[in-house]
Amino acid sequence: MPTGEYLLSDPHDGTLLAVERFRCAAGPVGWRYVATRHLPGTAGSTGGVVGRVDVTVDARWRQLRVEIATGGWLVRGGLTAAGFAWVRRPEDGTGEIEEHTEAVFGLAAASPALLVTAARYAALAPQGQADLRLVALTPPGLAATTVRQRWRLDGRTTHRSDDTEIMVDDFTVLDLDQGSGGAVHLAGDVVLAAPGVDLAELEEPA
Repeated sequence: MPTGEYLLSDPHDGTLLAVERFRCAAGPVGWRYVATRHLPGTAGSTGGVVGRVDVTVDARWRQLRVEIATGGWLVRGGLTAAGFAWVRRPEDGTGEIEEHTEAVFGLAAASPALLVTAARYAALAPQGQADLRLVALTPPGLAATTVRQRWRLDGRTTHRSDDTEIMVDDFTVLDLDQGSGGAVHLAGDVVLAAPGVDLAELEEPA
């Protein structure tokens, strides 16, 4: 069960926004990722918890259940027969509950977990590409916007460290509506680097 920390930054100016402490593992039917999001601290420390992420997928990497809480808001969703359904409400349980269903693959948000699910769902061969329609959640209120992304697997490279070989998938991800894009580098179910995401710490099971 890999565990570690991601540093989440503003992709435009590099300002450190949060630290996401995570653990993830394959399960009997798919994969699960659980994380808590913390304020940046000083001297390597982290501050209080400001959010959480819980993602469960099936063997085809479809998002069966996703829960994201941050900024006082909670979004909970998952795949249904009618499409991807989700609700948004204040995290404290007060206020109006918004219910939505869209014909999309699933959610996209700042958490690296959702980069992993999109990349593995696309199941690309080198130089292959796939277009995904997703609902993007924008902090701090987790407002939802439908977006189209094009994932392209530029190549696979092998990195050697001591007696270990790591296969890294190098993707380019384009926002087809905004015309912007960036590089995403994955090793298995861990994001090594992506716009606004840096892997700061990783511990593999013994």
